[in-house]
Amino acid sequence: LTAAAGDAARASASGRLVVPAPGKPLRFVALGDNRTNVKDWAQVASAARAVGGALTIHVGDMVTAGRNDWEWDEQFFAPAAELFAAAPLFPVIGNHEQNAPLYDAFFAVPDGDAKARSWAQQVGDVLLIGIDGRADWSADSANARWLEAQLAGAKAKFIFLVNHYPAWTSGGHGGLDAEGKPKELATRQGQEVIFPLLQKYRATALIAGHDHLYERSEPPGGVSHIITGGAGAPLRGKAKDAEKQNPHSKVFASTLHYCVFEVRDDRCEMKVFTPDGQLLDQHAWDARK
Repeated sequence: LTAAAGDAARASASGRLVVPAPGKPLRFVALGDNRTNVKDWAQVASAARAVGGALTIHVGDMVTAGRNDWEWDEQFFAPAAELFAAAPLFPVIGNHEQNAPLYDAFFAVPDGDAKARSWAQQVGDVLLIGIDGRADWSADSANARWLEAQLAGAKAKFIFLVNHYPAWTSGGHGGLDAEGKPKELATRQGQEVIFPLLQKYRATALIAGHDHLYERSEPPGGVSHIITGGAGAPLRGKAKDAEKQNPHSKVFASTLHYCVFEVRDDRCEMKVFTPDGQLLDQHAWDARK
């Protein structure tokens, strides 16, 4: 790594977070899928840095091929050095990280277990839960039991689960098999196991990536579903069978973007912007009851 990128990596992994007390305002940013197009990523990261969030959520696919060590510098850390130096990074692993040991070397989860790729951290009035979506999330798995324990014990006003893989998408990763179920296992487990747990415990939203686009969906049950995969990877439009894949879609855009969340008292508002400041979407949630 270059010196600047190395400093950014250490700042991201150090967990230097000034945690606001419950009841205090909190602002944070969510984005992801920045790989490949370095100039676009630098533009999105600069705009996100200007927001001044207390932390940044990244939904994965940081580099084109995670086992190429030079890509972490060139494609991820260096273009966003100022963003990473300004606030801690809360990442989840994507498929393009290629299960690389470098991922674990760069990022420490909040509980300090260097081998864990799923984590939970309450920040102010928000509980953030990040998961490795390619792990075993079948209904009787240890991962599913861990997630249910985190949700069941939550007292936070708002809960956001971060997973690289969406449960629904109008993009290419939402393709259905002959039975009408998602072809990709991670997406199918999202629909069948993960999202029902979020609904059961009245979570606020799932934040995902994987498809390079923005989409907000509102499935029944009151838990929103957000795809923020537009931080630099090649953009994608809707699939041919988009309405069948995702009948819950409310807002869709194939453009560079990032999401800003503002928590004040019993309300959380999200606004989604392009790097040049165009407002793509906005939505708000009341505190859990």
